[in-house]
Amino acid sequence: MKEKVFIFTVFLFVSVLYGAIAKKNNTTDNDFMKIKKTAPKVFIDCDFCDMDYIRENISFVNYVVETREADVYILITIQRTGSRGRKYTIKFKGQKRFENIDDELYYFTSPNDTKDIIRKGLVKKLKMGLLQYVKKTKISDYITINFNSKDKPKRIKDKWNNWLFNIMLNFSQSGETSYKHMYLNYSLNATRVTEKNRINLYYTNYKRITEYIIDNEKIKSDINIYRFKSIYVHGMNEHFSIGGELKVDSSSYYNMKKRFKIAPAIEYNIFPYSKASTKIFRINYSLGFESVKYYETTIYDKDKENLFFQSLETEFEIKQEWGEANFNIDFSQYLHDLKKYNLEFSVDLSWRIMKGISFYTFGTYSVIHDQLYLPKGDLTPEEILLRTTSIETDYNYYIGVGIKISFGSFYNNVVNSRFGY
Repeated sequence: MKEKVFIFTVFLFVSVLYGAIAKKNNTTDNDFMKIKKTAPKVFIDCDFCDMDYIRENISFVNYVVETREADVYILITIQRTGSRGRKYTIKFKGQKRFENIDDELYYFTSPNDTKDIIRKGLVKKLKMGLLQYVKKTKISDYITINFNSKDKPKRIKDKWNNWLFNIMLNFSQSGETSYKHMYLNYSLNATRVTEKNRINLYYTNYKRITEYIIDNEKIKSDINIYRFKSIYVHGMNEHFSIGGELKVDSSSYYNMKKRFKIAPAIEYNIFPYSKASTKIFRINYSLGFESVKYYETTIYDKDKENLFFQSLETEFEIKQEWGEANFNIDFSQYLHDLKKYNLEFSVDLSWRIMKGISFYTFGTYSVIHDQLYLPKGDLTPEEILLRTTSIETDYNYYIGVGIKISFGSFYNNVVNSRFGY
């Protein structure tokens, strides 16, 4: 009997103690959740970021999936660096209670950095940028800042003098009873990029062979293309650049056995080049010389010819919280006959219309009046169907539109990657 009374007493004591602790913890959790709700609401505009990793490692803010709900809008964009690494521009824009509190941070990667290294570096930069907003809320009482002391970094001597080399080889083959396809492509690329100058040397060789067997008759499509291109650019200031392009190429598709092309150019960017990660409005003009030798006599009875030309390229690109837009107008014209020209318009637009609704469209349209390379004579049905050579046309186009609608919970910090989601 005494033993049962003792066990009951111990059980009652433990139950009361556990209840008191649970009540205290529950009160503490409720108090923390009230404070957590005051933390900044953040929208991160980044299609390539590991958002699950970011949520797991930056848990002192609240994540929303609609930009208009956010206290802080973050836009992350990428530019390629001279070493083939990446420059990540992280733009912070304060909204609502943090209006006019903006910032911009940068994160640089090397071409050998793994995805894990990159996402850790991005998280570190995001934390630094978010502190200016967090410090104005009660959640800042739970933030601890650590300093890892390191030796002053030593300047690295670059034995390659900013040159980077890339070699690429690609081969594929597929086939069926009445079909065979082979593709071979290799390319060499060398670049040197500094703050003022850029040199790009590129060579590629492309070969595609396709065979069809129809009624025991073999029909073969063979396309060969090689291209060497050299580009030099010198930055004069934040708005002007000068440079030029030299190109040597061959294409069976365009009836060009060998073409030599050289074109000096000048470019003006209305916005400073330092703002290129979020906005560009550049105008590029070039005046050049072209010498061509054809595989077959052209429709203008030419086996070879020397030509002078001019071209004007304009590009406008902007990336903001409402979305992004890119517009291009490219014009080129032969000077011996001003009616021989090519005019291309292209657009790529993504626009958040309202909460949860985004519209996007893309397309190109070209007016083509410069096909000097067209071979004389009629094309066979096989050449037309297999597209082994270019065909006379006055235009070409490609368009697409779409809309994305999201609705439901716009306030969720939970990460759950089960079943691959």
